Amino acid sequence: MPVKSFAKQLFEEIIADPKKYIQLDKKDRMAQTYQNDSNQSFLLNKKEKEAWRIVDNDYNLTMWDLSDVEVASLFNMPEEARSNAMQTYARYSLRVDHYADGVGLVSWTLQPDGQYWADSDGFGGTNDVEYTVYAYIDTKGRILIPFQPMEDYDLRKRYHAQALKLMEKPDETFYICLAPELTIPTTENTNLAAHSDLLSKLIRGAMIRFATIANNLDAHPEHSDGIAISTSFNPDEKEYLLFSLFGEPTGEDDQYELKVALGYFKEGQDPQGCLTPFGKMSLDVLADAMTIEANVDLFINEIINSADLIFSGKLPQ
Repeated sequence: MPVKSFAKQLFEEIIADPKKYIQLDKKDRMAQTYQNDSNQSFLLNKKEKEAWRIVDNDYNLTMWDLSDVEVASLFNMPEEARSNAMQTYARYSLRVDHYADGVGLVSWTLQPDGQYWADSDGFGGTNDVEYTVYAYIDTKGRILIPFQPMEDYDLRKRYHAQALKLMEKPDETFYICLAPELTIPTTENTNLAAHSDLLSKLIRGAMIRFATIANNLDAHPEHSDGIAISTSFNPDEKEYLLFSLFGEPTGEDDQYELKVALGYFKEGQDPQGCLTPFGKMSLDVLADAMTIEANVDLFINEIINSADLIFSGKLPQ
């Protein structure tokens, strides 16, 4: 008899004891379930009879980590909100809002509205503003669009459409950031030096996400053949610059080669790009390299030089 996966075993355990769990339907035969006597919650796929724990008893996210967050979107948040995100701590709320067409919207409150602290008489409230980030996931809980602010309804619709493409053609489609505050107009691609502050924020975010994977590679089997994190500079799925960090195994014991790439993608044209190697190193050193401030400036200079070469028309074929 085939051995059941842990996801199927967990599903059977939850279904077998309905008094122990509160189950909320999220459409598309998906559900979020809460354990009555703890803080744990679970994602259920009732069609495939699988379940995954998404929050543990200490309010920590268990299915997603910082690599699943658009980290650059956190830098301007208040300290508590930013800290809760960086620690993947879900004390206030982590909710699967609903599924549509096989894509689920997840909301994660990093800092509640000040009235959260008020007592029944309305005393004790603060002036805090709520900060919530959202992500889109598939029916196995895999991240399609990373956690980020998404209060604008039109932005959510556009991300939902992108998530469908990512789910249907994962090998042909990149996640493209659509948030205006985290992107540069395509008309400015030949003038990246003027946007060095934003580039710094985007690159720092990508480096943190990369280091998260490198520091916990066993939890990321999808990166067993190499670590890769990409971030787009333009909010246009038909034309964009894509910055990527790669950690490629060299075949030697615990040795990876760090590479930085800038690609230019435009609908109807062949992609162009530059790939720069930065040397071989162990996995620990690779992760540490993502924490060195001087490397941010190093990568920015490489990106600007690569963009100049791409748009000069002199890029070697």
